[in-house]
Amino acid sequence: MKHVTILFFTLLMLRAFPQGDPLDTFTIVPERNMISQPLAMDLSGLDYNEDSLKLVVVSTAGGKKTILPSQLEPGASPRLWFTPGQVLEAGKKYDFELHRVVPGSVTDRIVTRTDRDHITVLAGGREVLKYRHSVIEAPEGI
Repeated sequence: MKHVTILFFTLLMLRAFPQGDPLDTFTIVPERNMISQPLAMDLSGLDYNEDSLKLVVVSTAGGKKTILPSQLEPGASPRLWFTPGQVLEAGKKYDFELHRVVPGSVTDRIVTRTDRDHITVLAGGREVLKYRHSVIEAPEGI
């Protein structure tokens, strides 16, 4: 039974982590320190099928690959938004890869919470953005 459990978890990790060549690679060299800054990658011109595969950004810092929280913004100019999960220091190089994975194989760490007045975006349990979507009446006399 122990061998079956180990084999199951090994297969699960192989399925969940991006395999093979990346769809694209890119490097960021910030001009100033960036703390918890959401970033976007323009996907125009990249061939991907968002119906059968999920796109993920992978940090390759220190030779270790880490899947970063990301979210696809579809449309005429599709973008993949992601949070690097660390402070990006000015002038330092940070390498990333874009991979395709099977949907459901990677847990989303970016979630939205909606209430009567706001839509709140959370990454790793921390608030990243709060958008007020309720109607605000104009001040009297305007």
